[in-house]
Amino acid sequence: PFTPFLGMDLRLFREADLILKGSIARNYHHPSLNDLYWQPGGNPGLLPEEGFSLESGLEYQRVLEGLLLKAEMTVYRTDIRNWIIWIPSFRGYWEPRNIQRVLSRGVESSIHLSGNLKNLNYKFAGSYAYTSAINYGDPDTWSQDAYGKQLVYVPLHSGNALFHLSMRGFFIAYQYNAYSERFTTSSNDVSKRDRLYPYFMNDVSAGKTFRIKQLSFSAEMKVYNLFNESYHSILYRPMPGRNYYLTLVFKI
Repeated sequence: PFTPFLGMDLRLFREADLILKGSIARNYHHPSLNDLYWQPGGNPGLLPEEGFSLESGLEYQRVLEGLLLKAEMTVYRTDIRNWIIWIPSFRGYWEPRNIQRVLSRGVESSIHLSGNLKNLNYKFAGSYAYTSAINYGDPDTWSQDAYGKQLVYVPLHSGNALFHLSMRGFFIAYQYNAYSERFTTSSNDVSKRDRLYPYFMNDVSAGKTFRIKQLSFSAEMKVYNLFNESYHSILYRPMPGRNYYLTLVFKI
């Protein structure tokens, strides 16, 4: 299909890296092989997604003494026909279905700081997303209660933060992720079925990199779900508590 794209980047001030960005594009996405034929659950009758997307935003970058700052904010609007969504079925497994129309709007923002203090290198990265994905499907298919409601399993708010420190081959990192509540029914009616409550995930890792001539060796220990929080990514499927991951990497 013909999928045109038109975009622009405009520097607003000659003396500053402040960029205004914008784009408009036609979208087309054919169902994947899994969407069509996964067993059980594939749907050979799926229609391809198509629509238009608009986005605009600002990007800023500045280099100070030993410090690099990057920041970006983007707003977008995507209008898609025949949106493909996987949802639980009454048969006990997930199936993909088309939604006649989905209007997705939101804001995405991020910030990145990195620099060094003598032998200490540091980095901070954070992001936040507001995602409104509204079901405007046929009420006869999705019911009147689902019309104009947030898509299932799509959080309205999400964000993360990363702190990373390194010195003389040693490094330590901490990552924080947050998700707002998610609905598990198209009607967003929590009285009929449980919703997925907000959860906040904390991960930490530490390690060391060694270099001997042409050989590089690194060892890293990660601790996921540091505070042993109980949470679900999918309804009735609890995720692991605190768990550990050891990585050993050799490079020649």
